[in-house]
Amino acid sequence: MSDRDNRDRFLANVRNALGRETQVHGLDVPDATGLSDGQDVVGERVEMIRRDRQSNAKQLVYELLSSAEDAGWKVKLTAPTDAASYVRQIAEDAGASSVLRSEHDVLDEIGLNAEIERSSIGLRTIAAEDSGEDRKKQRTEVREEMIVADLGVTGVDYAIAETGSVAIVAGKGVR
Repeated sequence: MSDRDNRDRFLANVRNALGRETQVHGLDVPDATGLSDGQDVVGERVEMIRRDRQSNAKQLVYELLSSAEDAGWKVKLTAPTDAASYVRQIAEDAGASSVLRSEHDVLDEIGLNAEIERSSIGLRTIAAEDSGEDRKKQRTEVREEMIVADLGVTGVDYAIAETGSVAIVAGKGVR
């Protein structure tokens, strides 16, 4: 079976899952999506992107900082060891009495909890259970906490240097 046949079968499965029985005529998936490429070609492309990202890491960070500032972000480039104290300083400068944080691992890695606990600022981690009868109630309570918190802190999963955009993958404690 050809790569194109595999792609067509995949797209047919997606249409069926969405409750659409017929193909949208005239829709041509561009080669840039990788849907028409074999696994080897896609793997090579991913590796090329990874090498490019590693070789241009510093430039990409500065491009992200510039784009984020242009988008209205308050940005500071800091070492991981200083990041938590910077967040604490922001909270103190804002007069925050409560900080709500996500369960992103990066916040544990920088020692955010220990740093915030050195101040008089209250800290709570968002943690709604993924299942159970109380899920809806828990989500409502977490949303209410988000509304009244003075400051929210989260990590991001992806940052797009060209636009100063970030992406957060939804998961436990990140809703």
